Formats: sequence, C-alpha cells, structure tokens
Amino acid sequence: MAELLQLRLYASPAGPCLGARGRLDATTCRRLSAAVAVLLEHLAVDTVLIDLRNLDAVDAAGVTTLILMRTQARQHGVRLGVTDPQPQVRAAICALGGGSLLIDMRAVDAVRSCRNPASRPCRCPPTRPRNLRQPSGPGYRRPAW
Repeated sequence: MAELLQLRLYASPAGPCLGARGRLDATTCRRLSAAVAVLLEHLAVDTVLIDLRNLDAVDAAGVTTLILMRTQARQHGVRLGVTDPQPQVRAAICALGGGSLLIDMRAVDAVRSCRNPASRPCRCPPTRPRNLRQPSGPGYRRPAW
C-alpha cells in the first residue's frame, strides 16, 4: 500500500519548507504534526513553511491540524504558513476557517528582496574599508573632502 502522505524537507529563501504530497486527513494528520514538532524543537528558525502544491485533498481534521500547528509554532516564537495549495485544497482550507494560514510566496519574496541590500543598488558614495590604515609620511597630503 502506498503512503497516503509523503513529506519532504527542503530549504527555501523564506526558511525551511516541508513539502507534502498525497492527502491530509484524519489518518495522516499526525504524521505532519509530528514532523512540524521535530522542526520546531530542533531548528532555530523564525519561519516554517508547509508547501501544499502536491497535496491532492484535505479534510476538516487536516485543516484543524494546520491551525493547531500554527498555534504550537507561535508558542516557540515561529511563524508557520501554508504555501501554493491547489485550488480545491485552498477552497477547503478557506471554507474550514484556515484562510489566515495561506501565504503568498510572491509577497514574501518581494519583502525579502527589499530587505536584502545585495538585491538593490547602493546609493551611497563609496568609502574606504575601515580595516585599511591611513597612509602617512612626509609626502602625503590629506584629501580635501
């Protein structure tokens, strides 16, 4: 018999991401809950994402588990969010009161690129590195600026 829920942990720009494949229902929700609990206990992160792009179906027990996991994550000081659900999964999550779990990854990427100084040009004049010694000697004249 094939697994009803397969999980895969991978790194994303927004933080660790737990990818789920299959169905999230009353028979499989404990598996996801246990995996998230391990992440919260062993990784020092501020965000955990659950990628549902390969999840085929979710029921009330699955949505309840997602909501409870978010509460558990908040107790650890971690934000937990759900990304990329298929339309039927998104509809079920919203219908069962879990719409606030959904995260738009385009918005997260935009915020991260705004915070990342390497992603935008510097508007400051160049300065010399602080670890260089100032030249000195008989023929040295200090610049006027």
